[in-house]
Amino acid sequence: MRWLGWGWENGACACRACVEAGRVPGHYEGSGFRVSIHEVTTPNYSGQCVVCGVPVVGEHCSFDGKKDMADTALMKVESDAIQQQAREVIARVLWTRPEAQERLQSFEISSDEHQDFAAALLREIKTEWASVEAKRKTITKPANDLKKAADNLFKPTLVALEKAEATLKSKIATYLTSKERANTAALQAAAAATTPEAAQQAIAHVAPVAPPAGVSVRKVWRFEVVDQNLVPRELCSPDAKKIEAAFHGGATAIPGVRFFQEDQVSARRG
Repeated sequence: MRWLGWGWENGACACRACVEAGRVPGHYEGSGFRVSIHEVTTPNYSGQCVVCGVPVVGEHCSFDGKKDMADTALMKVESDAIQQQAREVIARVLWTRPEAQERLQSFEISSDEHQDFAAALLREIKTEWASVEAKRKTITKPANDLKKAADNLFKPTLVALEKAEATLKSKIATYLTSKERANTAALQAAAAATTPEAAQQAIAHVAPVAPPAGVSVRKVWRFEVVDQNLVPRELCSPDAKKIEAAFHGGATAIPGVRFFQEDQVSARRG
């Protein structure tokens, strides 16, 4: 027995894809029965999925002996409440499931009807995103406001302390560097001395170089670009912002750059 979807005695139905994707509202569970193919002489079944609107059809279909559903007029959704709940299931449940994104990636638009369905779904997604984002902000905004107030309260003191810390570190580093240079000069003078006495006098100026208690010092390498024109090409990166600015400024050709157009789709809320 092969089944095509899910049906209800009121005439509504859902396609197999929506049922398998979890799009069918939960209150329908247990209240319907499968649209099945039987070797019986009942009229052909046709209807419209209450979730996505695609046709649900079958040859020699019956609802497991239930009410004859051949009349397609009965397939209309009977209330806006059911339609709204279906939308909420699509927006709030479907998109959080991994298989939903996989199913969406495999969806191909090959007709105007498919395009209209995709546009409607896109508008609903925009609306739902705005709704979820608004709810998120009702939780995060008070916390963010409190954090901002605390930051503003403590920022002047923290900035002052950080500035004082940087100043003292710089002065200690400068002093240690000056001692190292003095030691180097003393050793050079000792090496150049012409008498042992002169060498001893020079060496006597060598002093231990060590940071004060509670302070540590380590050597780190830094660099600065003194001539950017001499930096090798392989150590440079194209500046995307400058390229974009050049394009908007009228440039139509830049060596090594290809300009092209692509469609950018925007959507309003449903």
